[in-house]
Amino acid sequence: MILSWNIGQYAKLRIAEGVIRSGSFPTQEFSLVSATRDGNYQRGPAFWHEDVGDPGDMNEVVIGLKQVGKLLYLWMYETDSDRGDAIVLERIE
Repeated sequence: MILSWNIGQYAKLRIAEGVIRSGSFPTQEFSLVSATRDGNYQRGPAFWHEDVGDPGDMNEVVIGLKQVGKLLYLWMYETDSDRGDAIVLERIE
């Protein structure tokens, strides 16, 4: 059940101009405030909207992104922590 929820939440991931969107219904969005880069790892604060259809609820989080070949690793941290599990996505062309 958790696996299928994660698949739906991160399906159709799109990244454009500092905004990451994923999911069909609901669609979540991460709006990057800034980012630092270390090799192929990027990290920075973002505003996370769990459901863009309900724009009133958002949280500030820190996200990390790392691309290795066709795999994209996405972490979502609490603002004061480095702890978190990565969501691993494979690019399908």
